[in-house]
Amino acid sequence: MVKIVEMDENVTLKEQLEEDVGPVIVLNKFTIKPEDTDEFLKMFAATTEEFKRQPGFISAQLHRGIGGSGTYFNYVVWESAEHFKRAWGSSQAWRMFYLIL
Repeated sequence: MVKIVEMDENVTLKEQLEEDVGPVIVLNKFTIKPEDTDEFLKMFAATTEEFKRQPGFISAQLHRGIGGSGTYFNYVVWESAEHFKRAWGSSQAWRMFYLIL
């Protein structure tokens, strides 16, 4: 199960996305159990491929902690907050991704 946690105590993601700015970087942190690693990586790859087809996508990177860590961070760069909101609302892959985790 995915637990979405606000990373900024003062301004929610929703409030941040009301700004008409660009480019924007979206950060995510995932904590994955060792037995779920393969499935996580498959779904992450599928989600990233889906986002790559969305207008305004620039790049994505996934990083894993060292020493057997199950913590992953990723960042995705979009041309604007509006592009990210449209992609988030229209992408099917991320829905599958979050249902599996």
